[in-house]
Amino acid sequence: MSKEYWTQEDKDALETAQSYGELFTIAKRILDRMPRPRGQMCGPISTGGAGSVEANLKRFDVALEHILQNDVEVFNQMPFEVPMQRIKKELEPNVSYSMRLLEEFYSPIFENKLVDTLYFLPDWKTSRGANWEHDQAQRLGIEIIYLPEDLFSTGI
Repeated sequence: MSKEYWTQEDKDALETAQSYGELFTIAKRILDRMPRPRGQMCGPISTGGAGSVEANLKRFDVALEHILQNDVEVFNQMPFEVPMQRIKKELEPNVSYSMRLLEEFYSPIFENKLVDTLYFLPDWKTSRGANWEHDQAQRLGIEIIYLPEDLFSTGI
């Protein structure tokens, strides 16, 4: 899991970041420390899925555990969620869905081929962002793996 690739500097920088670009810079440092191949989870967080950010983040945790059982290196973007929401409120207070987040944080990760595989949660199609990520993966030739439909059969 990517937590072991975090430094105290990275954690501190999350607290003070003022833009999605600054968050990308932190993510790039972490990703550069991770061995290849490395993947990233894609699925509903703020739109779609289980209907709330909290419930969707629980699903990310389940999916991450599923993937990590296969000794796959996965960039966990969950620590970026709180700073992302803070930055969105500061930079785009009247915007319901931030394309800037996708374009300024996720796009550079994909364009620079910092991840080799994108793992899509079963309900990814309900998410605007995951649909965008899927389109980018296809455009850039990033491997796509669809997680099993019964992944959340435990009632999450």
